[in-house]
Amino acid sequence: FFIGAKQEIFRLAEDFNRRYESSKLTTSDLTLLLAIIKLKTVKPITSFLNQKDHQYVTVDETQDLAFLELFNLANLVKKQSSLTLVGDLGQQIYSETNISQWLGGVSPFYLSVSHRSTYQIMNFAESTLGEGRKVSGRKGDVPKLFILNNENVAVRELINYIKENQEKQDNDLITIVARTSKYANYLFSLLRPSFGSSVRRLSLDNLDEVDGITVAGLKEVKGLEFPHVILWDVGYLNYPDSQLGRKALYVGSTRAEEQLTLFGFSQISPLISKRSNLVEVYEESYYEEQNLSAEEHNLSALNEFIGNEGD
Repeated sequence: FFIGAKQEIFRLAEDFNRRYESSKLTTSDLTLLLAIIKLKTVKPITSFLNQKDHQYVTVDETQDLAFLELFNLANLVKKQSSLTLVGDLGQQIYSETNISQWLGGVSPFYLSVSHRSTYQIMNFAESTLGEGRKVSGRKGDVPKLFILNNENVAVRELINYIKENQEKQDNDLITIVARTSKYANYLFSLLRPSFGSSVRRLSLDNLDEVDGITVAGLKEVKGLEFPHVILWDVGYLNYPDSQLGRKALYVGSTRAEEQLTLFGFSQISPLISKRSNLVEVYEESYYEEQNLSAEEHNLSALNEFIGNEGD
């Protein structure tokens, strides 16, 4: 049920041959070899892996799979009806491939009830995609948007905001998400003097923490969920009006289960409407204190620590 599977695999095989001649093959090429073997024989893929046939297969996070990965996984079952693919195209930030272009005869089933994030969080997140998708779910607080004059003020207010929340909610876990891992490292260094060991960088060793402060990059939290998420620096450089920018903001927002807070300074992302009822806005008078332009308020180190969207 793959549309144009042979043509796509042959195209990839030509690139494989060029890299083979240049001795530039990697372990990822095993995926292609497995697909070629499948095309040349009627045997199921499981026979080459010394495994029994699978009666049913469910694949999660399908939106980020490359064609070959999806092709090989699909061929673990004998019948199309035995395969279930689960994914959210709104969270597709690794691959530009739309899985729907490869699949024929597939019956899609769209989920519209949010069981993780509140309705208010999902309503905001869906608005960033601009696709008009409707969701329902349990009620909660409207996301908060803090717009500050510059980074120094924003960091100060972030520290105050965290301390206030820790007092009100008995030090419950707060997860701060920066656009890139490099930017998360920088933010972590700014918070460490105020919070000491209670603030940490996200790692495999502390995924189960239930209190304190965790700082992470956007791609580090993909697939994870946290009760209270703060998206740091929701500016136009981090979340531009582009397909990747929209999906990145969607991914970050939907990590929050109960509470979503956004901090921005300088120029806010055009994907966020300050005049809608989707966010509760707390805004300083822009550049009033020092009478500086937006350009003058941009930090010299900002671009260095933001990195690029590919991080």
